[in-house]
Amino acid sequence: MAKVKQSEEDLKSQLKDQIQLLLNSCQLFDEGFKIEAKNIALRIRVLLHDARSHSLLTQLGKKDILFYDTSLDYDSRNPFPYMGLIKIMKRPKGDEFFAPLDEDSSRYLNGKITFSKWWNELIVLEDSNKNPFTRKNLILTVSNKDGGAHVDSELNEEYVNLTRNESIGWMYANNAGEGYIMGAELTTIRQIAHEVLKSLKDEFPEIFESAFNIPPPKIKNSAKEDEMIIEPLKVIVYEGEAESKEYKQKMDFNGSETEINIDSLVFYLEASITVDYWTNFIESLGIKVGLAGMVYKEIQMLKKVNIKTIGELDNLLQKSKGWGEKYLNGVYINICWDVSRERLSTDRSGILKYFLIANFPDIFTDDILERELGHGNPEYFTVPAKLYNPNYQT
Repeated sequence: MAKVKQSEEDLKSQLKDQIQLLLNSCQLFDEGFKIEAKNIALRIRVLLHDARSHSLLTQLGKKDILFYDTSLDYDSRNPFPYMGLIKIMKRPKGDEFFAPLDEDSSRYLNGKITFSKWWNELIVLEDSNKNPFTRKNLILTVSNKDGGAHVDSELNEEYVNLTRNESIGWMYANNAGEGYIMGAELTTIRQIAHEVLKSLKDEFPEIFESAFNIPPPKIKNSAKEDEMIIEPLKVIVYEGEAESKEYKQKMDFNGSETEINIDSLVFYLEASITVDYWTNFIESLGIKVGLAGMVYKEIQMLKKVNIKTIGELDNLLQKSKGWGEKYLNGVYINICWDVSRERLSTDRSGILKYFLIANFPDIFTDDILERELGHGNPEYFTVPAKLYNPNYQT
């Protein structure tokens, strides 16, 4: 049977599909289905790995793009197990590994590196027996041999020790007893996916915007009490040579009763007049601000404070004007005390995170920020909040 070569348009459509599938698996992982890491690994292999068949990025001529490295510094002299991409979260029923995603901005000081170094060279896990694992080791073993696309009858001994025999060696203890923390390889794969998604979003912003499939939200018309449907504001779908565009028209979401979910939150962050105000202010401080970014952590934070609608969220950000400017300035003075502002960036979901921390001091304490949300320096945010937010004043 004759074969037909896929066009560039076909390949970009395939890329959009793979991004959507990867996002879906990441969301399920974040909701507690850790086994989705095997599907995540498979999607990353399709995107990046060249063997007898070529990766999707190679077919698109984009294999030379740079990748974000969010790993902590590796020191071979360290006698303890090394988990370069993940952290430990304390839980009442037992500690667990978690992927910090964007929570720790210091992880992005490494910047971007070549694919070869990112994929083949950097160690991201090392167990208590000093067995090292690179991103390539983990992704290909999980996807090719351990249930991603295939199940081998035999597995590498070092990998078996890591995944079945607790060779990472971290334990927890509570009133119910003690045990080993499992799943370091699965959680590391989740953080690798985050690096991949952020890197691809920089290279293919138009594909990424369309991958979210953002529906038009229902909002309250400020002049009328009845609900109205707002037409989608140029949610970009790739068409041939079309260029990526931002939402040129900004919207007032005051009073919106749209329920918060991933799609509606991304739409709000990228189309809101209020978020645009805070974006412009942060950029006036010399910090670059990107598009919405990954909003999984922010969704969890909103649930903690019982904010359910876009209107409630918009009201919170509106009421932060007046003191929020001084607060953000204080945050970046702390973050940038030993780092040039030109090296830092945030995204619009970061703005939301900052103001949730500042407006709910009793919920997002230093302990919660460090233990559950992965902030290495929570005082960078909470100290300025105590200085400038009236909620802290007694």
